[in-house]
Amino acid sequence: MSRVAIGAVIAAPEASPVGRSSEVPGAAIANFLERRGHRVLEAGGVYWAHYRGPFYSSLPYHRIIDAAPEEIQGILRRLRIPSVRFPSMRHAGIPAGIYACRPAEFDLKKLSRQTRTNVQRGMESCVIRSVDPDELLAEGLQLNLDTMERQRRFDQEFGDPAAWKRFVDGVRNTPGIEVRGAYAGDRLLIYIVACREDGWLHLLYKMSRNETRAMAASHALDYSFIRDAAAEGDVHSIGNSYVSVLANAGLDEYKRRMGFTVDPHTLAIYFHPTIAGVVTSRLACRAAAAAWKHRPGKQGLELAARITEGARITRTTMTSQLPIVDNGAVAGDLCQHTGCTKYARAWRPYPLFLLHVARNYLRQQGWQATAKKTEGFVAARLSRARNGKPAAVRTPYCADEALGLQAGEWVEVKSEAEIRATLDAQGKHRGMAFVPVEMLRHCGGQYRVYKRVEKIFLEESRQNRKLKNTVLLDGVQCQGIGLDCDRCCYLFWREAWLKRVEGPRP
Repeated sequence: MSRVAIGAVIAAPEASPVGRSSEVPGAAIANFLERRGHRVLEAGGVYWAHYRGPFYSSLPYHRIIDAAPEEIQGILRRLRIPSVRFPSMRHAGIPAGIYACRPAEFDLKKLSRQTRTNVQRGMESCVIRSVDPDELLAEGLQLNLDTMERQRRFDQEFGDPAAWKRFVDGVRNTPGIEVRGAYAGDRLLIYIVACREDGWLHLLYKMSRNETRAMAASHALDYSFIRDAAAEGDVHSIGNSYVSVLANAGLDEYKRRMGFTVDPHTLAIYFHPTIAGVVTSRLACRAAAAAWKHRPGKQGLELAARITEGARITRTTMTSQLPIVDNGAVAGDLCQHTGCTKYARAWRPYPLFLLHVARNYLRQQGWQATAKKTEGFVAARLSRARNGKPAAVRTPYCADEALGLQAGEWVEVKSEAEIRATLDAQGKHRGMAFVPVEMLRHCGGQYRVYKRVEKIFLEESRQNRKLKNTVLLDGVQCQGIGLDCDRCCYLFWREAWLKRVEGPRP
């Protein structure tokens, strides 16, 4: 991701309409937005386009903005706009990121078996080609209405015929904008509007008919962009929008399954200095959070609560890197392992641990959920007491389950069939689960051993556990598929799932 440090406020140029001849990065998407009626301004060498409500967003989307708060506040005063939002690595704010795929590194074989099947099915059942603006004007409106109905929202630009015609005219007249669709015969099933900018290909909008999912047209269309970009070589990254401020587990899982990973940054939010003190005050943030808590089903209230809290963090915190959560630990407490003996069973018996978990669950979920959880726990314990413990399931023995791997050695992940032969009925090898959704994509890949894992610290139970014949692989991390988690923890690999090789393939 490219970065820009905005110059001094006094050097910031006056806000000006976007012109085709502008050399400022982001001109293509800026022209496209302006032709559709969005207000676009330029200041500090950055385009700022009206996004939604009071917010203006920086362009292009992959460009990291690193500037002092005084510079951002100066631009807000000069442009006379209420607020801006932009990706940053220096400012605090809402933890976020952009979904990105590197076409040169993409390998269909590394995707899950189900995803590969969907891509193949979509490529066989659909015809992928460019969409003519006249076709888009005639058929696209119905696709827009179907998509917004599924998402329970309405955007006038995509639902009003006059606004939709202006959108298509913008596509027709803006260099760098392309539309590609999947067809069943002559019928358009799904389309994607994309923009080429600074070595990136941004997938801006995707709309589809209701029956598209059954034909896997979305998988095929996304794959066609990645495949063609890898063949052409002029696009080093494909962007697939920002990570949503509101959690969307289904969309996140789909993008990660298609080979997109998250390039992390923070979403910095600044309000105009005249209103920032009121909007980002603790009273305003608590009021927004209380309104959301009172009506948890309202996404608008949730978004307002998260935005105001993010703006407060941005305004009150300035760091040289991504923000680190302050957990109140003392300065000398550098690791969770420090003083871990006080969490041992001798000092914290199991009944007290259960009370601790129940108290936290009560605070987070309330009385009804806690009572239901307790009832299920007690019923399970009574059932085991009446019926006895289930017979232990033995893990199949493997001749090479102890390789003695050391850091720096090269290994190859075994095939799916070989790994499943080492698992018991619960999908585990000696108590360690193999997670297909995260780990199958690495089958057949060659990696360097990062280090051996001899012991780990479990935060939930606050216990130390010893591991045997387990290693971490360099660069192989969890993508949080289906978990809504961006921690990118290393995956644990039993040596029984690996085989030693001399070195990486040429």
